[in-house]
Amino acid sequence: MYRWQPSARSNADAVAILKMVREQFPGMKVTILDLFAEGEMVATRIRFEGTHSAMCQGVAASGRHITFEALENFRVTDGKIVESWGYWPDDDIHRQLTAE
Repeated sequence: MYRWQPSARSNADAVAILKMVREQFPGMKVTILDLFAEGEMVATRIRFEGTHSAMCQGVAASGRHITFEALENFRVTDGKIVESWGYWPDDDIHRQLTAE
């Protein structure tokens, strides 16, 4: 199940989220698949690929390589993120982290 949830409310929040993901999946490859902008709104579709190396979704580091796509939308004012919403496949990520 995909979950739509607000995430970053500022540039600092966005950086903190990226740092957390980097800790969980060092060396993660991030590929921007789509990027659209109109006015203050920026929409992205991104593929993430990495090796699970730290606690994520309550799952201890497994060493598993996972791949998933997510949507992230931003509202940008004066060159700064003032709001964002993420659409991440949480259940798919969890399934990949715990696969036998």
